[in-house]
Amino acid sequence: MKKNIIKKDKTLLLLIEFEGVPEAQADNLLDEIRYSYLKRLLFEHPATSLLILSDHRRANTRIAAILDHLQDSRRTHTHSIVNITPIKTTMEDIYSIADVQGYNIQNVIVAGCNTTGCVFESMPYSAVKWAQAGHFVQIVLPMCGDADIHGIGPEKYIRSFARLYKKIKKANVFKNVEIVSELHTVLHFNNGVQSNRFDIEPKI
Repeated sequence: MKKNIIKKDKTLLLLIEFEGVPEAQADNLLDEIRYSYLKRLLFEHPATSLLILSDHRRANTRIAAILDHLQDSRRTHTHSIVNITPIKTTMEDIYSIADVQGYNIQNVIVAGCNTTGCVFESMPYSAVKWAQAGHFVQIVLPMCGDADIHGIGPEKYIRSFARLYKKIKKANVFKNVEIVSELHTVLHFNNGVQSNRFDIEPKI
């Protein structure tokens, strides 16, 4: 007789093409900001139990080194890390990964190299797909880049934010998509209970 396994609600962190394309993403300052926020989320944020999916292709990359460091047995974090194949992976595949590990995916955190492209819509597991499936999705802007957007400095990011807003509006997913600029507003599960945004105090 098969036992009923009680699954644990889990927050999914999707790092979609986080490494980016070096020849296209030449903004060193933004790159440092992105990795700084990622490290803060993984090593300092109260969310210490995430299902992390990254689609980096090589083992000797910056993102791989950070995730390997996170898996160090001396750390107290309980994050689960899975490296997936870009493009070929589907949402069904990700649900299966979570199922095998005994998780129910609830809210989703998304970051990557192209905010209005792979982060929001161009991959089979981009933010809009999760929002349309009924999940609450948070796009963390300081962990996103804009390699595909033309412009210089702030002009590029103003244009990217405007384009993202239009795409969220067109997809009619305002209720399920939140654009995050501060990590303390990122929702997560702790011992099966989701953090409440109204209980989160801003950090100065």
